[in-house]
Amino acid sequence: VALAQFDVPPGLTHRRLSQRLEMAHQQLAKMMPHEELHSRMAQWEEDWRPDAEREVRESLLLEAIADQEKIEVSDDEVSARIAEMARDQGRAADRLRKQYEEKGLLANLRARLRVDQALDRVLALAKVAEPPRA
Repeated sequence: VALAQFDVPPGLTHRRLSQRLEMAHQQLAKMMPHEELHSRMAQWEEDWRPDAEREVRESLLLEAIADQEKIEVSDDEVSARIAEMARDQGRAADRLRKQYEEKGLLANLRARLRVDQALDRVLALAKVAEPPRA
């Protein structure tokens, strides 16, 4: 990713940064005073922007690789992932699937699995080279 330099659409970076800040807010809202949380969030917005941009860049690259490699996620793979998540959460898979369907999250899960498969493909093809010794 460090070698793949290209402009990232600011809207995508902003959306990713907003997601990260919202998650932090939800997790910390009951643990610290409102003013302190918002002060920290303002600082985090500045601090986390480079990471959010890197995450967007990684995602765009992996989506392009998935397109190039014609990676498709089957319904069985989605079902298997739902079953795995349900098992990890101690829930019934059919209930979790229904929740994903009701919230419109199946497409997001399928997209995430596709990107994961693209990353697996990259890692499988990667050649690790030892750095030159001084």
